Amino acid sequence: MSEIEIDYAILKTADDLPQPEEVRDLYATAATESPLNETPQTAQVFADLYATALARNDVVGVCARQQGRLVAFAYGHPWTWEEQRNEWGENLKTRLGEQASAIDDTIALFLLARDPSVQRRGLGRGVLMEWLEAVRDQPTWLQTTDIDTPAQRLYRSVGYKEIGHGPEAPNNAPSLVMLRPRQAIRPRANTA
Repeated sequence: MSEIEIDYAILKTADDLPQPEEVRDLYATAATESPLNETPQTAQVFADLYATALARNDVVGVCARQQGRLVAFAYGHPWTWEEQRNEWGENLKTRLGEQASAIDDTIALFLLARDPSVQRRGLGRGVLMEWLEAVRDQPTWLQTTDIDTPAQRLYRSVGYKEIGHGPEAPNNAPSLVMLRPRQAIRPRANTA
């Protein structure tokens, strides 16, 4: 894994993180294979959501590059119900019912994607752990497909638990909402 450099940055300007087109291309590559089998249109939806998020000043992203090419990426930002005045947010709140309060005032992980060409190197886990470190001990939540995937197994292995179902994914597949409660952060090993 020495040819892959992993850096994370707390967004101060849109220049700190990859461009939406890079994220679209990565997601398209990562999600077209089984078990997701998603279309390029779904990748564009995720890129558009990311482009909208870039207008915020509190996005946390982690990217991994191999020879300059984006091969893994995670991003998210703080989430409150007060900010969610849209149809999707209302649908999520309704579907979660009593569990909806569990994700208020948390950090939402909106995307974790890894290029299949670099699978089985721990890169998805590495990017996720860097992202969790960047958001410190805050509770985090995510929405994922409600099918057994390597990503879902990864989320469970780092402490995410199912709290309910959310709106369908862009491909109309059912979604699963998972929450990782506040965690004590272990000090990073000194590698110097």
